[in-house]
Amino acid sequence: MSGAGSDSDVSSLFKVTYKTSLLFGPPYRILRLSLLSLRSPTDNFTNRPSYRTHGLLLFTFYLNDSGFESDYMLTLLLECFRGLLGSISSLGGAGSGSGGSIIHFRRSGLDVSTELDSDHVLGEGAFSTVFIGVDAYPKYGHPTKKYAVKRMYLQSEEFERAYTEEVASFSRFPHPNVMTLLDAQCSSQEDTPTNCRTAYLLFPLMCGSLRNQLNDTVLSPGWADNVSHSVNQRRFRQTLQQFVDVCRAFNCLHTHSPMQYVHQDIKPENILIRTLHENHHSSGSSSGRSSSSSSSSSSSSSSSGSGNRGECGKDVEMALSPMSGNVAGAGAGKWDSMWEGGTPLLTDFGSVRPAVIHIKDRPTSLRVADEAASFCTVSYRSPELFDPPKGCTLDTRTDVWGLGCLLFAWWFGYSPFESEFVVNDRGQCEIKVTDCGHSKVLSKMPRKPDKYCSPEDRKILRLSEWILEQDFTKRVYTDDVITAVEDELR
Repeated sequence: MSGAGSDSDVSSLFKVTYKTSLLFGPPYRILRLSLLSLRSPTDNFTNRPSYRTHGLLLFTFYLNDSGFESDYMLTLLLECFRGLLGSISSLGGAGSGSGGSIIHFRRSGLDVSTELDSDHVLGEGAFSTVFIGVDAYPKYGHPTKKYAVKRMYLQSEEFERAYTEEVASFSRFPHPNVMTLLDAQCSSQEDTPTNCRTAYLLFPLMCGSLRNQLNDTVLSPGWADNVSHSVNQRRFRQTLQQFVDVCRAFNCLHTHSPMQYVHQDIKPENILIRTLHENHHSSGSSSGRSSSSSSSSSSSSSSSGSGNRGECGKDVEMALSPMSGNVAGAGAGKWDSMWEGGTPLLTDFGSVRPAVIHIKDRPTSLRVADEAASFCTVSYRSPELFDPPKGCTLDTRTDVWGLGCLLFAWWFGYSPFESEFVVNDRGQCEIKVTDCGHSKVLSKMPRKPDKYCSPEDRKILRLSEWILEQDFTKRVYTDDVITAVEDELR
């Protein structure tokens, strides 16, 4: 049985459980009987982890001396059973109806209710969607927790591997600046109408991504007109501090033993920001780490300048956030906003692969280039990944190039290879988005005219240019970047 049960089904089940409780009396005997009956493989709609878990909770609640009047308790139990049956489907705890679904995550025991409409979708791609979920059965007297749920359709072995690798990566790379994966759930059989297995990843819900932060600050109308020197200095230090924190998270991949890894898809949309409010009050999400929170992709994040992803690059731009639009206090040159002092979190590990690749022949080169085209956003992709030369050995420095682009974007708003500086009618220098391709990546990094540069602009440009070495054999490593930024912060 999938979907909601009829009233007769609900009433019959309820009468059986109620009469059984009157007959057997002692709570431990009732719980044992309920466990056996709810696990019975002969009764399809009761053979569900979500139903089994909540059925036991209901029995416990009923059999304890709760002080409620008998008629009220019977009504409450009947409504609970009706709701449980309405949430059950073939996923073994993920039920769907016209309004949404309840997903049961077995390991954590969480049941998350989702509404699959445009108001609740955070990000959407060809093969996955990220949407807001809420605790389906919140504890009495506790606030309802919100989550970000990423749904993936595993349409081939390639997508199966990407899902498995993403789940493994969150536990493989523990770090305060790596997103927390709360749980993951995958159907054991093909679902209809997709005719493929469906996977769900559960994350805390963040305020937004770095892209949201940039849109609300440096890219917001009026920022350049009103930004003060003191704001610039404060933002400069925060930018470098957040950037070096993210570099340390990447270094967790780059120095992993016995095998080093690369992320491949570095960009602002894959850096979530946990605000100071979320650091101190985790009421809106379940944090999982004291100093972090947990990616893959997404208040409806801005697609401006995000480049293209194809094939298994499939993914949504994931900010795990319900926020949209400018926030109070942001923009107009102000920095005392919700974004100040936030913790950056690396997410979206679906593109992770081993770092060291020996390009022994042309087929290997073409395979690596195709994979990079699928997983790496073009404006953050290192030059050697467009056409890896035969005989070379790629390593973690393909990610370091992306870090150089990320630093530039963190300060100016966009990757240097998807933007240019122009002087507007008011005589101000501003950044504009341009098309990006292989030839643009091979060109020199754009520089803001010196007469328009602040001291902080010059420092960011110098650091970015140093990291963005075209010859990857001469490019610095992540450790070098961390040291250079720490020196700048002293």
